[in-house]
Amino acid sequence: MVDLMVNPPTKDQGCSDETVKKHNEESKLLFESLARRASIVSKKLNEMDNITCNEIEGALVIIIFILKFYKVRNG
Repeated sequence: MVDLMVNPPTKDQGCSDETVKKHNEESKLLFESLARRASIVSKKLNEMDNITCNEIEGALVIIIFILKFYKVRNG
């Protein structure tokens, strides 16, 4: 699977036009699906109390900031 991402099928490798087209379509659908899921995750995290998350752009890495508030007692 990793080989297909690093070395996608091309006409130079002797692959048919249909194979190259199918690979490109499937890759596009996969990346669009991952982008939608990443957007949902960051949106849901930002809806939680005391948690902020940057909008996910590109890589599937989410940086989450959890804010803790401590009550300081006098006395």
